[in-house]
Amino acid sequence: MKEYNNEKQNWFRPKGCTIAQAALMLSVSQKTIRRFLDRGLLHASKAIRKKLIPYSEIENFFERTR
Repeated sequence: MKEYNNEKQNWFRPKGCTIAQAALMLSVSQKTIRRFLDRGLLHASKAIRKKLIPYSEIENFFERTR
C-alpha cells in the first residue's frame, strides 16, 4: 500500500516550472529565460497556455552551456 501512495504522490509532483520560477532558479531575469527559449538553449512544453520548462531542462542547461 505504501508503494501505491508514493506513486500517487509522485504523479501530483510538478514536472516543470514557469518562466518566473526558472528565472529565480538560474538567478536571471524572466526576459533572459525568454531569450534562452528563443535561442533554443532551453525547451518548454507548449501544451497549455503557460510555458512550462521541465526541471530536467534546467539541470541539463549547465551541462550543455559549458
